[in-house]
Amino acid sequence: MSGTDIGQIADGMINLDMTGRGVIAKLYEAARAEAGEPLTQLAATRIIEAMQKPQNYALILTGFSVYQERVSESDGPVGAAVLARAFDRAFRCKSSVVIERKFFQPMSTTLRAAGLHVVEDIEELKRGRHVGCLIDYPIDDNEAREKADKILDELEPALVIAIERCGWNERHVYHNMRGFDINQFTAKEDYLIEGAKKRKILTVGIGDGGNEIGMGRILDAVKKHVAYGDKCQCPCGAGLGAALKTDVLVTANVSNWAATGICACLATMLKNIGFMHDGETEKRMIEACALAGSIDGVTGYAEPSVDGFPAQTNAELVNILRAAALRRIAE
Repeated sequence: MSGTDIGQIADGMINLDMTGRGVIAKLYEAARAEAGEPLTQLAATRIIEAMQKPQNYALILTGFSVYQERVSESDGPVGAAVLARAFDRAFRCKSSVVIERKFFQPMSTTLRAAGLHVVEDIEELKRGRHVGCLIDYPIDDNEAREKADKILDELEPALVIAIERCGWNERHVYHNMRGFDINQFTAKEDYLIEGAKKRKILTVGIGDGGNEIGMGRILDAVKKHVAYGDKCQCPCGAGLGAALKTDVLVTANVSNWAATGICACLATMLKNIGFMHDGETEKRMIEACALAGSIDGVTGYAEPSVDGFPAQTNAELVNILRAAALRRIAE
């Protein structure tokens, strides 16, 4: 099956340990063994199934606070825009990106670079065409729980997908990759995943380090292979490993790359390369995200790069996967 073939290629490319951290191969190995098939293929298959339902809305959770918690990193928002673009083109599905208001500007600019109009009102989302909506989410625990029910009741989304979104550990504490508590800066979006699972809505998690929503599927591997995975540097002592499970988990060396891998599978399985973006669009999104205030989470600079990889490198990865998808569509 072409979906399996492209899934294996996509999984292999997006999980190459080009950072040299020695972690992603272990996380991928655990996730692949647990899934029993290529992760990108599984995600694409389940997304296609979910989109057959009458609902035409998706929730995308993203945004990771870095640099003294004042700004977001570019890994996550770019991938969110990639997915929103693909869902619009492949399924006429309107996406809402759930993110803290302080990150609205870079997220909005990135969505526009992907070709979508941006609104901040759900009613405008419902009336609009080729549109994405930004939804603010609270940090307060009780408010977050209530807002999850409100959003899910109002939109009844076909799926909820989290990309590079910090998830709580077994004690409901959020951590950065240094093992420090970032609860006071992090909106409690895990409640949206919990609510979606109760409603039998498809949930997908994407991550690269172990502290992202969805990593609960391979928590043992996170605790074993990731620094501070089993014991953090904050009083909770329970490690940075995100405890919440999603229906599907996709790992990647850079989380944005997972979005590209999923889109390559979608394009191949639906036989339309137009459902996948190209390298120029990737580069434009990364540049827009940086100019609007997001930073590279590795270098710390507000420059057009993601996790230390320049925009052009990211663009070439997109072009390679796009070429592989196009070749299989033509078969």
